[in-house]
Amino acid sequence: MRGFLIKSRRSNGYYCSKCGKLLPNDRYSMEKHSTICWKRPLEEADILKEFSDQVYTIEDQYKKIILTVRIPYVDYLSDDDDSIAAVKWDTGHKFYFYCGENANRRLSKARKDELDNLLSLIQSGYITSGMEESAAEIIHRTFPGVLAVYDLTMFTNICINKGFHYRKALPEKEEKALLKLRPGDLSPKTETKDRKENLFSLQAKVYRYRKETYTLRVVAEREGERTVFLFSRGYAACSDLSRVESFLEGGCRMTEDSRKAVALFDKIFPEFLLGQYMKYSDNILVPLIAPDYHKGMELAAKSGAAVVAENFRSLQVFNRDPSTYTNLKDMFGLPARVLRGLCRECVTNKNIEKLSEIFKYNPAFLNFDTITPSMMEYLNSVDLTNAGARGIIKGLTDEQHIRILRYLSGHPRDGLSYCDYLRICDSLEELIFGLTPSIPIAEACDKALKKVKDLNNIELGTRFRTRTQSADYLKLTTYMTEEDKEIFKYDNFIVIAPYQPRDLFKEGRNMHNCVSTYTGSVAKGDSNIYFLRRKTEPEKSYGTLEVKTDMEGNRHLSQAKAFANGRLPEPAQKYLAKWCRFKKILPDALNLRLAA
Repeated sequence: MRGFLIKSRRSNGYYCSKCGKLLPNDRYSMEKHSTICWKRPLEEADILKEFSDQVYTIEDQYKKIILTVRIPYVDYLSDDDDSIAAVKWDTGHKFYFYCGENANRRLSKARKDELDNLLSLIQSGYITSGMEESAAEIIHRTFPGVLAVYDLTMFTNICINKGFHYRKALPEKEEKALLKLRPGDLSPKTETKDRKENLFSLQAKVYRYRKETYTLRVVAEREGERTVFLFSRGYAACSDLSRVESFLEGGCRMTEDSRKAVALFDKIFPEFLLGQYMKYSDNILVPLIAPDYHKGMELAAKSGAAVVAENFRSLQVFNRDPSTYTNLKDMFGLPARVLRGLCRECVTNKNIEKLSEIFKYNPAFLNFDTITPSMMEYLNSVDLTNAGARGIIKGLTDEQHIRILRYLSGHPRDGLSYCDYLRICDSLEELIFGLTPSIPIAEACDKALKKVKDLNNIELGTRFRTRTQSADYLKLTTYMTEEDKEIFKYDNFIVIAPYQPRDLFKEGRNMHNCVSTYTGSVAKGDSNIYFLRRKTEPEKSYGTLEVKTDMEGNRHLSQAKAFANGRLPEPAQKYLAKWCRFKKILPDALNLRLAA
């Protein structure tokens, strides 16, 4: 167990759990002692209270792992002074997890509830880890097929519901030789499908041991570092366990020779379904690791839902008890064919929930080989059930919605622009260029917008200026009062308000967004538009903001966009987080980490 400082009930100082030395209650002495005695810096989690705080450890034994939760106490000598015999640990809870023949042992319901409560406390930080090494390394020694663990709850649930099987496919000497890097690893040029930062390179070869054991050796390279994986039936190994999880998310590029090796391995071990998976992704590490890593991830991988499996960490559905993972439709509310067709950008909790709702209403809406980002933008913007729709949207039939989706499937980046086109046409009460414009959608938006401007310029301009120059509207800017100037005087940005509709048209042109369509919303009081500017360039467009007020009177930052509806840089987001705090605005559109 790693070292801790135990705050005794009887003394003002702290006892070291490793050497028993009493330390004075000052940070310098405590940090100096931890560096010398434990050979590492002191952390906040290393300071415990006697009989109050708890720590958990994972110990490995042959075909068995033990999870133990302990409470520290100080065992004093019989003298009256503060001399101690030792720092000891009371065992509060102990759980055993088996592999092989004993893997199917079950906990009683009371014991299972007790375990669930402990795991929730561990994950929320109320029980500290007392291990020197990582849980993945400990678990891998007993269960060689498990390269890494998603989280402790998932591990214990899989142990209880599924169990693991111990099998060493290769002798230790042979395994070590294959896990070492060799000349020629990843030397051939890789075939790149898509250039993104999260891509990594992958090379695969099949090795045969004593004419009976076939092993797939995979070399993965990311950011200049290479990691070697070995796979066979019921067996897996890795040269660096700490890097396993980083390869389970995102796509990769595979060398051409690797495809032949993977095809051969797929024939020898068809249960991995590598051929099925490679139709949708080159990241074959996902189906290879999934069976002992995460049951839901395994289902997604083996059904060919590549991007769903590779985004398992961000999807809430994968946080369920593994016993609930029986088929994809029960998990997601969507059949495998729809999940296989999702583009990588579309795989979010919000989108999965929306698609499930649409599938229940009319499966024909999702009868496409691919669901593109533009289709997803339309589905999120328009109520296809027409329950809450108004104007032109309310009059569209299911067949017309499907026609629009078919049109957007051929325009994968025009979803928002098409929704803007519909919004403009709704204000004119006519589809200017038809339901699916034959001209570029951006051009259709501009021409429809010009017509709106010509029709409503005078009356709308008056109402617009009256509202944007009101005291209530201007109080969200950062330049009106002396208090604002004092609070934001050291910042590099300012928030200003538009003066007339022409300002929105100019902002939309400069920023390549649809803010010009919000003129009527601002004039009617449905929305507030502000501009983010650099202090050094107050006339130059930098960011466009939308603030909305809900039914309870709370203000929400619903949109904060850079050029072409992109994400604002981190310095700008930090400034807006500060602005939201002082102006009492909920920062919905910001990165949650920056807005905290």
